[in-house]
Amino acid sequence: MKLRIQENTIRIRLAKSEISLLSERGFVEEKTVFGQGNEFRYRVEITPGHSQLTVAIEPFQITIVLPEDLGKEWVETDRVGLEEILENETGGLSIVIEKDFQCLHREGEDKQDLYAHPKMR
Repeated sequence: MKLRIQENTIRIRLAKSEISLLSERGFVEEKTVFGQGNEFRYRVEITPGHSQLTVAIEPFQITIVLPEDLGKEWVETDRVGLEEILENETGGLSIVIEKDFQCLHREGEDKQDLYAHPKMR
């Protein structure tokens, strides 16, 4: 799972195996260990009872919550991504969840677990 944060956008990309885990377990999670007991976690979960994609920020963790219907539809179809803009005092926080495609220009990348890029089809 890849996490990218730039200004008011959080983008997460998931490989095929991660989407399978999300479908089976209802969540997928990664962590970055900084050492001395400090780690940062980022998680995507499918949860019933939600009507829209949301984000929960806790100390040292970001959780993206997908409504059950939307999450199931995304993992079971060819739909590439989901995006929601959450209103806030700066105008909005953009949350983007995408299936991770093979890079067209990066040599040596392990592409086994990535989706075929649409321009390669």
